[in-house]
Amino acid sequence: MIDFNLEEYDESSDEIINEINRMKKTDTISIKDIILNPLNPEIDSDEDIREFADKLYHSKDGVIESITVYKTDNGKYMLLSGHKRIKACRYNIEHEYELDGSGNIQKVVFANILDKPANIKDEMNMILDFNDYRRLDTFEAKYKLFLPYYQVVAIMIKQNEFKGRIREYIAKRSGMGLKVVGECIKKLKDDVLKQLLVFQKEVNKGNMQLSDKKDFLIKTTNLPAETIEIVLTKLKDDIEIIKKDEEKQLEKEKMKRQYKYISDDLCKYLDTKCVISPNNKITINCGSIEQLNQVLKKIGLKYDE
Repeated sequence: MIDFNLEEYDESSDEIINEINRMKKTDTISIKDIILNPLNPEIDSDEDIREFADKLYHSKDGVIESITVYKTDNGKYMLLSGHKRIKACRYNIEHEYELDGSGNIQKVVFANILDKPANIKDEMNMILDFNDYRRLDTFEAKYKLFLPYYQVVAIMIKQNEFKGRIREYIAKRSGMGLKVVGECIKKLKDDVLKQLLVFQKEVNKGNMQLSDKKDFLIKTTNLPAETIEIVLTKLKDDIEIIKKDEEKQLEKEKMKRQYKYISDDLCKYLDTKCVISPNNKITINCGSIEQLNQVLKKIGLKYDE
């Protein structure tokens, strides 16, 4: 079993790659027996897959470079690298009836077969290490890559294995710049915070309980539980500020309702329009001197006939 030590990785990545090379074995496996890894960042668009599938179909050799997999308990093979290649091959297989017959449909590939990773953290690291994501040119694609790196960090934090700063660590491991990683972290926090505010409103309405928070955030953000937990700890100051702002707003709304009640009562009692401003100033509108005299009489003041 390959045991990845993430602290050693940063210092001696070549040693780990060499160790993997010593332990892997290469074999030919059927594409139908390959499982797309759900932990892999979904960066390629449908159009990218179709274009690559067409390229492979008209290529003389097809996929030559070996993919990397591990064997599952049911005898299938879980992908660690080569997701785009396998997706493209699958596309050609599934759309064979649409093709013109002039190319080749590849149904087997060469694969480096490794031992099954010890845990999800190791598996995610293997996926990130085996795939070259450094050529991403849009922020959306970089953000999709950023998320699994953040999840790895979140798991490490939860297991008390992480030391250092998240932004610097992800920038170093992913090859993305500090600025880009910082922007990704901000987007992640904003996305979680946005849904957290929605959740708080639902709680205030009585539609949800506070204990539902984690499940709600996982469902609405599509983020793993570990990532949610770490982001919430980073949002404590923001949440406190928002909470105070909400309390101020609630107090303003309460005062506004009170002013409205008092104003309505005054209007009924004085039989004229009355307005109360936020600074407690009462304005009574009288359309004539007779109406003014009636108001003064009702509030107990002397007036001239």
